[in-house]
Amino acid sequence: DPNSYQFQISTLNYTASLVVERREDEALPFLKEMISDKANKENRLLIGNANEILSQAYILSGQFEKADKPLSKALKLLGQSSKKYQFYILKWSWIRDLKKDGPTNEMRESMVLLRNKATENQFWEDIRDIDRRWAESTSNHESALALYFGTVHEAYRVRLKSEMNLEIPKNYIRSFSGEKENIFKDHDHLESGS
Repeated sequence: DPNSYQFQISTLNYTASLVVERREDEALPFLKEMISDKANKENRLLIGNANEILSQAYILSGQFEKADKPLSKALKLLGQSSKKYQFYILKWSWIRDLKKDGPTNEMRESMVLLRNKATENQFWEDIRDIDRRWAESTSNHESALALYFGTVHEAYRVRLKSEMNLEIPKNYIRSFSGEKENIFKDHDHLESGS
């Protein structure tokens, strides 16, 4: 039954997957219909999530001004429901501003606050997403490589490689000091057999 709650949730999940796969044009009709359907008006969680996903579709397709209204509606509908929903709205507002304004010092400060909030709440995948968005906006291939080698998810690696046009080195050593270090420097005797 297309009017059942289960059907609506499946449709919402389907549209979310379309947006993640960067097929925003296919998701928009479903989302707009779901939001405008009077039968759904009483379900704040469904409509709030639909608005949040609609804002993502607009942000990812570069329609930043169109994202404002659904983000505001999502905040109004979901703002009191859970920390996770509040965080998503903050994160997507930050992504919108980052894509619109670029990587300014203010955006960097906002990123640090957002990452701290994600850490407090143990939203680990969101930290990875924030770092990816920042690496994309700054064209920081070193950060992108750290993300690439720091995940076990092959689909994430494929997307990151494609979206950032990464060349993947045969060997990769990550340093947290900002300088690349030879982690084998104290073990030169191993090569000589001594």
